[in-house]
Amino acid sequence: MRTWGLMIALLSVALVTTGCRSMGAVPSADPTPSSTNQLITPLPQGAEATVQPAESAEPAESAEPTAMASVTPRERSDLFWTPLTGGGGHFGSGYWFESLPDLVGASDLVAVGHIIDARAGPNLTYHEDEPDGALNLRFVTMRFAIGESIKGDAITRQPGEVEMTMLIYGSGYGDQVLENVPDGRYLVFLINEAVDQARKGLPAEPGDPYRYWYRPVNSVQGVMREFDGLVVRAPAGSEGGSELLDEVDGTDFGALVARVRSIAARQE
Repeated sequence: MRTWGLMIALLSVALVTTGCRSMGAVPSADPTPSSTNQLITPLPQGAEATVQPAESAEPAESAEPTAMASVTPRERSDLFWTPLTGGGGHFGSGYWFESLPDLVGASDLVAVGHIIDARAGPNLTYHEDEPDGALNLRFVTMRFAIGESIKGDAITRQPGEVEMTMLIYGSGYGDQVLENVPDGRYLVFLINEAVDQARKGLPAEPGDPYRYWYRPVNSVQGVMREFDGLVVRAPAGSEGGSELLDEVDGTDFGALVARVRSIAARQE
C-alpha cells in the first residue's frame, strides 16, 4: 500500500517521541534545525506502513466542546493545538523557515479563515505484523473555511473549504483535540499532499482522495492564530527559538496578513 509523504515525514518524528508518549506526556523536541529549511530524513527504503483513512470522507460534525465554563477561548485554543504542535517546530512536513518570504514561497496555499469542525483520522500503523513493535499514529482532519485565499488555488471537495490534517503527538490526547475545536481566525501556510508527491516525482493515483488534503508546512509555523487583533503563535512555538515567530508574535494580525499578501504578490 502506498505510504503518503505526509505519513512518511511524520513517522520519523513518532519514532523519536514514542518513549515520551508511553509516559502520557506531550513530547517535545529541540526545534532548532542544523540549517534553514531543513528536511527530516524519511523512512529507510523498504519500510512499510498501513494507512487507515479517516472514518468518513464526508464532512463530519464537530465534537462538542469541553463543558467547562471557566475555559476561555484562548485556553480552549491551547488545549486544541498543544497535542498537534507537541513534536516541535520543524517536525511535520520536515521544513523550518527563517523568513516570511521563504514560508510563503514553500506553501501551495496561504489563506485566512477559520476551523469549521474536526474529525479523527486517518490512522497509520507501522510494522503491524509485529505486535510488540507496532507503532500506531493518529491524525486529526479539520475542515478549514477560507475567508481569503492569499496564494494558490484550493483543491476542495466543498467550495470555500479545504481539509487540513495533522498528527496528534502523544497518546490519549485525541479527545482533548476533538472536544476543544476553537473559534477564531487563522493565517495558514499549507502544502497539498498530491502536489507535493508530484514535486517529488512520485506517480499520481487515479481518484486518490488525498489530492484534497493539506498539511501545514510545519506544525508550528504553518498556523498563526488571532486573538484580540494580535498574532499568537501556536502553543509549542514559545519554545521554538525561531526569529520568524519572535518577529510576528504579538503584532497586528491584519498587518501581518497585508504583509504576507504583498510577499505573495511579489512572488507571482
